[in-house]
Amino acid sequence: MVFQEPEHQFVKPTVAEELRLSAEKARTVDGKPQFAETDVESRVAQLLHRLRLEQLADANPFSLSGARSAGSP
Repeated sequence: MVFQEPEHQFVKPTVAEELRLSAEKARTVDGKPQFAETDVESRVAQLLHRLRLEQLADANPFSLSGARSAGSP
C-alpha cells in the first residue's frame, strides 16, 4: 500500500518506535523475521545513528519539519 501523503504512514508516537516497528516487521523472502528479537534494539540504534536522528529518537514524527520527516539532516 502506498499513501499519497507520507505523514499518513506514521503509526507510532516516536521516531524510534517507527524504526523499531520496521525492524520487527522486516521479513526474508521465505517469510522469516529478518532480525532476531534480541537484535531489534541494536538495529534501531544503528539506524538512528546512520540517519543522524539520535537526538530525535523520542520525538513525535508529526512534530518534525517536512525535511526532517523525509530523512534530511
